[in-house]
Amino acid sequence: MGPVPQWNISPKHVSFINYTKNKMANKISEPYMPPIMQRAILLNDLDLRLEKLAVTEGAVYISPIKILCKGDECISRVGDRAEDFIAIDYGHFSRNGSEFFIGQIQEKILIPLGVGNNKHSYITQKQD
Repeated sequence: MGPVPQWNISPKHVSFINYTKNKMANKISEPYMPPIMQRAILLNDLDLRLEKLAVTEGAVYISPIKILCKGDECISRVGDRAEDFIAIDYGHFSRNGSEFFIGQIQEKILIPLGVGNNKHSYITQKQD
């Protein structure tokens, strides 16, 4: 598995800062819902190197970046509750974030066991 998205500031903290700024400027009506996608730091070079190594060695490779991100924005929350932010800090999943991510890859993890169907581009296996 490759690197997960990184944040300079946790998604929860960024949402709080944005809420406070916009609330003080009277630009928010209640209830406020932070954006699902937030800008993140992506370790794309490392992700590609690890993917190539995994394919060379015949291993299944899962890219969290390809699963969770589009461009330079990544999923920052997985629901509408306060505990639904995907990360607790710069790069560690929260409990709900972990459960969400495992839900995204559980079928892919079972592929090597002969269960499931590998038709997703973010899963890479060596072709014989």
